[in-house]
Amino acid sequence: YHDEDAGGDDPGGDDPGGIENTASVFYILGNPAYQVTTWGDLEQFKQKLQDRSPEEEPGANIATGTTFYYRGDYYLFRDYQYITGGTDLSAYIAGYGVKINNTVFTTPSAASQPGDIKLVDGKVYVFFPYSHSRYDGDYNNAGWWYEIALTP
Repeated sequence: YHDEDAGGDDPGGDDPGGIENTASVFYILGNPAYQVTTWGDLEQFKQKLQDRSPEEEPGANIATGTTFYYRGDYYLFRDYQYITGGTDLSAYIAGYGVKINNTVFTTPSAASQPGDIKLVDGKVYVFFPYSHSRYDGDYNNAGWWYEIALTP
């Protein structure tokens, strides 16, 4: 289930170049070369699931790498999780999502934090270690860096 026309509150983010982040699109570093299309506002997505008729599937699978807007921020999700209209969004985000720090590219180091992004060969990756308990050197593990799908 992917609603490309998800609206919602205007999360703002106008930069001097006139690029505006919205619930359905945001720009890493405010740069049009790094445009990311999201699945829209997570709260509205949940509401649409709540509004489904009883004969419809009650939920949706959220694939690893899916991004959503939620209460002013953008989140990447992993582990191919199922969401329903009754899902507790705070717990869902805490378990499967990471807030994307889309304001600066980082060089991976021991100081890397979940949500930091790096640029490699024109692709953007977000640091999302499996455990919130960090281990020394986990920033070196390519498996903890998830690609953010850029809009072509």
